[in-house]
Amino acid sequence: MSHRFPELNLRRTGRQGDPIARFTIHQFLSQHYINLFTKLEEYLTSEGEQYWADIQKLSRRSAREDLNSWAFATLYPNTVRYAIFISLYNQFEFAMNEACTELEKDYPNDVKLSDLKDKGINRAYTYIKKVVGIPQPFEAASWKKLKDLNALRNLIVHNDSNITDKNRQVEAIKAIERISAWAPVTMQETKVVLSKDFMERVNRFLYEQVQYIGEKLQAAGWE
Repeated sequence: MSHRFPELNLRRTGRQGDPIARFTIHQFLSQHYINLFTKLEEYLTSEGEQYWADIQKLSRRSAREDLNSWAFATLYPNTVRYAIFISLYNQFEFAMNEACTELEKDYPNDVKLSDLKDKGINRAYTYIKKVVGIPQPFEAASWKKLKDLNALRNLIVHNDSNITDKNRQVEAIKAIERISAWAPVTMQETKVVLSKDFMERVNRFLYEQVQYIGEKLQAAGWE
């Protein structure tokens, strides 16, 4: 995945804020996160296969060995995928909010990001739309995907990826089904399980969204 921002025009435009720098940092780090994920996946696969080979040599195998083998193949890699996904998503959210903080320098007399009631990407979206004046910071379909990823992130962080609240179960399952249509996830009883393809596709998607909003700001006059 190469850096795809167009060459920045070094001519000063009179803007005080530098939101583009926050996005270039995000894109740089996202490439390293996916490299880290690939290496971790290779290690986890190797470790799981070695454990399975070891227990195959046993003259008698207990239920515990079988259970541990299953844990290596499912729970262990899923925990790592949770961690990388949360890091990717938080990095995206951080870049969005830091970009808004930079944009505030050009709107010193307007509403501040911290004045808005929303949080995370919702607050950044509202700020860019209402204060900066970009009517559609993201395409409608992409914005829906981002909100679904936000719901998944909250489910993992606040409920260990388990859908147990009956009042929110239908809503959460619908969000997961929408995500799975483009970035495969599955359900094991009440728990969300992420796939390797999920990680790669989400990383690419977030990278592209940063590209999209960055180009919007460049077109509006920021370097």
